[in-house]
Amino acid sequence: MKSSLNDHVIPIYKVVNRFLKSDQSAIASVIAYPSLLCSDYVIPNINLMVDKGVFDSGIFRILHVRPNVIVCIPRVLEEMVEELKNMGFDPSKKYFGDALHAKIGFSKSKIQMG
Repeated sequence: MKSSLNDHVIPIYKVVNRFLKSDQSAIASVIAYPSLLCSDYVIPNINLMVDKGVFDSGIFRILHVRPNVIVCIPRVLEEMVEELKNMGFDPSKKYFGDALHAKIGFSKSKIQMG
């Protein structure tokens, strides 16, 4: 248990806290979306978004409003980010997180229907 706490939970909490800027917001996010602590994708996905040009304000918005985006498969997230950029969405804008959430939600419903 201590190993999991040190190797997984604490690093995820620290990265979430980095973007949400307060312990209260980070704790609230983790309580509301416990899958953040269960996922192996949180840190790689946040790093991927930073590498793709998503600004801290966009990552803040995703973590604050739509943290389920952070737990999707990294390959899928990367494809979605690239598709949105190709559609003209600017990853440096706050709304990019909303567009990303909508794109992932649309893709899931499309996959489930098809």
